[in-house]
Amino acid sequence: MCTKIFLVCSTIVLLSRTVRALSVILDPGDNQTVKCLERKCVPKCCGSDQYLSNLTFVACSDYDQVYDYYNVPVYEKFTNNPRVLHKIKETLGDIFYLVPDKLNDEIAVNLTFGENFPFIAETYKLKSFLTETGELYMDFPNAYLRWRPVEHFCFDYVLDDETGEVKPSYVLVFLEPGTEVGVQSYYYYYLIISCVFLALVLVVYIILPELRNLGGMILMAYTSSLMMGFVLLAVMQSNNITKCVELTGSIYFFLLATFCWMNVMSVDIWWTFRGYAKARPIHRRGERFKFCMYCLYAWGLPGVMTIGLIEVDRADLSETPWIIKPLINRAGCFLQEGQKMLYLYMPILILILCNWLFFLMTAYNIRRLMRGTAVLNSAAAGNAAAHQQQRNRLMVYLKLSVIMGINWLLEVVSYFTPKLRAWEISDTYNLLIGFAIFLIFVCKKKIYKKLVARFYELHSTYFGGKRPTRTLTKSSTSSSTLDSNISQEIPMQVSSNPMPEEKRDRKNVFNFNRTNYKINNDDLK
Repeated sequence: MCTKIFLVCSTIVLLSRTVRALSVILDPGDNQTVKCLERKCVPKCCGSDQYLSNLTFVACSDYDQVYDYYNVPVYEKFTNNPRVLHKIKETLGDIFYLVPDKLNDEIAVNLTFGENFPFIAETYKLKSFLTETGELYMDFPNAYLRWRPVEHFCFDYVLDDETGEVKPSYVLVFLEPGTEVGVQSYYYYYLIISCVFLALVLVVYIILPELRNLGGMILMAYTSSLMMGFVLLAVMQSNNITKCVELTGSIYFFLLATFCWMNVMSVDIWWTFRGYAKARPIHRRGERFKFCMYCLYAWGLPGVMTIGLIEVDRADLSETPWIIKPLINRAGCFLQEGQKMLYLYMPILILILCNWLFFLMTAYNIRRLMRGTAVLNSAAAGNAAAHQQQRNRLMVYLKLSVIMGINWLLEVVSYFTPKLRAWEISDTYNLLIGFAIFLIFVCKKKIYKKLVARFYELHSTYFGGKRPTRTLTKSSTSSSTLDSNISQEIPMQVSSNPMPEEKRDRKNVFNFNRTNYKINNDDLK
């Protein structure tokens, strides 16, 4: 008799627990919009009567027992100190409804869980807490974003492969979309194409020595930095990466160096016109010294920042969770999510804005130079041809800055709206920037003529033979600069005193030697 009573009581308790558990889960026929107005809704990973048996392959299995959702704790959210979370009396079953089949529904249509890598925080020795507001807090010290919205996680009972236990867990996804295999291949080939064209730019500037003045050397340094960054990015598309931190640091260095060299371009052209406007010598210590100073800045600053990036990533900063670490190789190689915004996009954005600021100041100096007739007529201010050639150089730099700057600005904007397909066009163009640089600096008729002349010169030197009788370049304009036009060595008198000659004290006149200042001769077309 007692046994029968015990069985009846057990059955009643089991049924009550089943009904109680199922009352938390919404049925497909329920009006979820209305129900979610009554209570907050949290997505359930698997179906109503299933648990998650394999996260890797997203496999759900039918219940073999009743799982209680009223023993899952909920925490109060403290905005002033998110690490201090207090458990409240109510549980998940008291506050929330569960909307079933989150994983299967989204994977079927390639939504958030279909595009991203799902994971369980506890697998990486991290704790997660569901708050009464429906947000999930992940105890991930030094991460950029620890609060996860309800769209980026689901709850269910999950089978632990190590212990064999089924316990309540939260399945999360990274907020940044993952890269599919097809997209990896797409990026890889575009990066290689860009590298080929960047290498061609370097080859042309190596073959033609007259291009390797100060401006040409700046362009070569810029091009080599960008090419190395793209080569390493192409290597990163491989799945067999063993030196993730070292590879990330190298890419980070070369990408920052690229924009630092663009910064050098804008500073150099601003300094040139500033010297014209103030009628003072431009290269007072020589071009070689100036280029060494540029190298110290354009490669030294990225080097210091790269060392800082790696050291901060290696440091134990768990006691100061507000310090954001790069977290390299935690969620995939290279910088991810907000870490990329903070450590890569923000420095690049600052450099781009600085470039445009220097271009605006250069335009102001040009305007002041054109209006100041007294200074314009002085020897130190150069001549009209010199001004025109530097204006051409400014336009080339400005084109390059706009081409690179706008696309990286769009890259920053796309971080906040990654789902838009329009960003694929921007990404494609960003990867093919090497082709654009080739068109601007090399794909010119003047460069072709100079290459032909150089070929005949080398051929006659090493193999003998007659050189072409037709002059391919103007004899009076036989030098060049970086804007891939024929340039000219225009003798420019530089005076320390731009005052009219009749007002000078002849005893105190200090005459500078004439210098050959290499500048561009033809307008960029």
